[in-house]
Amino acid sequence: MNVHLDDCRIDLRFARRAWGFIQPYWLRRAHWLSWLGLLAFLAYTVFEVGLGAKLSILTKDMTNALVAKRAPSYWHGFIWISLIVLVVGDGIGKQGIVSRLSNWLLESIVIHWRQWATREMLGRYLSHHVYFRIEQDNDVDNIDQRIQQEVEPVCKIALNIVQIAIYCIASFGVQGWILRSISPTLFYAVLAYAALFLTVTWWLYGRLIRYQYRLTVSEADFRYGILHVRTHTETIALYRGEQTENASVLRRLRRVVEIAYANLRYSTGMGVIESVLNVAWSLVPVLVLAPLYFDGRISFGVITQGTASAVLLLGAIQRFQILISMSASAAPHVVRIAQFREKVDALANEERDSRATIRFIEGPRIRLDDVTLRTPGFERTLVRNLSVDIDAGESLLIVGRTGVGKSSLIRGMAGLWHSGSGSITMPPEGTVLFLPQRPYMVLGTLREQMRYPSDDKHASDSDLQRRLEQVNLPDLARHHGGFDTVVDWSRVLSLGEQQRIGFARALASDAKYVFLDEATSAVDLTTEAMLYRALLGAGIACVSIGHRSSLLTYHRRVLELLPEGAWRLMTSDEARAA
Repeated sequence: MNVHLDDCRIDLRFARRAWGFIQPYWLRRAHWLSWLGLLAFLAYTVFEVGLGAKLSILTKDMTNALVAKRAPSYWHGFIWISLIVLVVGDGIGKQGIVSRLSNWLLESIVIHWRQWATREMLGRYLSHHVYFRIEQDNDVDNIDQRIQQEVEPVCKIALNIVQIAIYCIASFGVQGWILRSISPTLFYAVLAYAALFLTVTWWLYGRLIRYQYRLTVSEADFRYGILHVRTHTETIALYRGEQTENASVLRRLRRVVEIAYANLRYSTGMGVIESVLNVAWSLVPVLVLAPLYFDGRISFGVITQGTASAVLLLGAIQRFQILISMSASAAPHVVRIAQFREKVDALANEERDSRATIRFIEGPRIRLDDVTLRTPGFERTLVRNLSVDIDAGESLLIVGRTGVGKSSLIRGMAGLWHSGSGSITMPPEGTVLFLPQRPYMVLGTLREQMRYPSDDKHASDSDLQRRLEQVNLPDLARHHGGFDTVVDWSRVLSLGEQQRIGFARALASDAKYVFLDEATSAVDLTTEAMLYRALLGAGIACVSIGHRSSLLTYHRRVLELLPEGAWRLMTSDEARAA
């Protein structure tokens, strides 16, 4: 997928996209528990800032007590500071007990949010054939990565951004007030430094966002290249295509490395600039407060208090820098999730607004009434003004030259393709089953394979065994340890065995109509006859696509698709004579 510059900016469009992901979770029903956890987490943040102010005051008192050799006051301050560090940490990296509990609360919210958002995205992806249409359009890549890898970082970063923003605002208010009471000059110097630091940081991170996004996309492309090899292992092995595939994957890797090095160079330059700014900051309190101390206008404890406040304020500024860094790292994840959501919304709007679509009706039988079917992009008309009825128990064979649109007509009847006109009446969803040339093998047990797509797992072993015997697979369950064994079925079963599993599914289902697209291409004629007789004997109507003349035996009528959308309907006897 191409990288667009508009996707590499943190602007109003980015904010709308981020809000589009955040809003559903935080404004859903039963959201009060999530809000309660978030408010508790933010309350701790404000509490931490308050303790930071107390810490700077205690530092002043303890230093003055040390200079004046007042042991009780010194140890009193020492105990309080130790307790504060134990509770919240030292503010520069070490965490306290309550701080760790706060992090546990944050991670718990992230896990729950990630679970909810992933289920919501999966629900949208697996509804209304969205997954199929996205794959057909091929303009949003690596959906698996977008759902599995992009959600959690956005959840975590969004919560951290809120926490850091509140911490920075509170710290600037509290520590800024302390510094202003010590030295207005130091206070305004801090403001000037903060403005300079944040301006430079924002300017630097603008370009880093582009690098981060390009790196995320190239990593996804590299992962897809490896996955492509894994998906087509047998074909690659037969072609002896290892060197070509290796070169293809290495090209993707080189792209990742080039972008990673560019990202590293830029990040290193940013780090040097930030280090210079941090050194400059460490000198500011000394340059401002030391002359006041030498003039006798402040005590030595005030210097340590001012330095402590300056350190805590520097921590707040650095956290703000982390906020900008998080925004930069979040941008690719937010954009990739937003692209998925925008695609789903576009498909929904397209389905509602499109006028040139076939009308689908639910009825007791299959009926195509004056159907004109076109490819999804309207590039080609596959069939014109087709009208045909298929009653229960009847059978229809669809034939025609390769590429004329036979499988496309099946897609249209399945509701996957809508472009065209006319109406298609189909029986209820649970009474229709589609068997493609390469059956889909689920990740599950043999029982789940045979009951797919039903989620009913309580079919008896004896009934399932009877179905296997009907499709000439009597020993399959015994060879693989029974019906509840989980195996990579697409790997251990040959294509012919997989096709017979498809027929077993049809026999074990409540289907009254079965569509078969070259569903017996990998079995011999004797097995083909057994499979079709089993379906017809169960009273199942067959709508088949195939090139074998043997299929005419099992179908009463034949629909021949011709070039330019023409068609011809005839009996099987007429087809034999043609």
